[in-house]
Amino acid sequence: MQCKAVKKDGTQCGGVASGPSGLCWAHNPQNQEKRRINASLGGKARNGEVHEIKAEIKRIVKDVEAGKIQTNRAQIMIQGLGSLRYFIELERRVREDEEFAARLDALEAEAARERAS
Repeated sequence: MQCKAVKKDGTQCGGVASGPSGLCWAHNPQNQEKRRINASLGGKARNGEVHEIKAEIKRIVKDVEAGKIQTNRAQIMIQGLGSLRYFIELERRVREDEEFAARLDALEAEAARERAS
């Protein structure tokens, strides 16, 4: 069944409805928090964090060269930034997996609906 939600442009959503609400995953109010979290993890937010990490590493290197930070302390700081980079990448992969699963569910539901017709 097609989602009964109407998009901002006035057209009906093309998503596949699931459950008794008659809404697709993207329009179901029960998924509001998940949608908010996914949106907050969007490319711009993550890209900004990557730039911040890069700038911080450059600052640390300059501070080591200027003798403001000891090398062993700088190593620990850079390791921490490396861990942060890892978790940013992990968040991106989790978000992509969730989006892929939602799209796959919609396609499978659509295929089942077409077979039933």
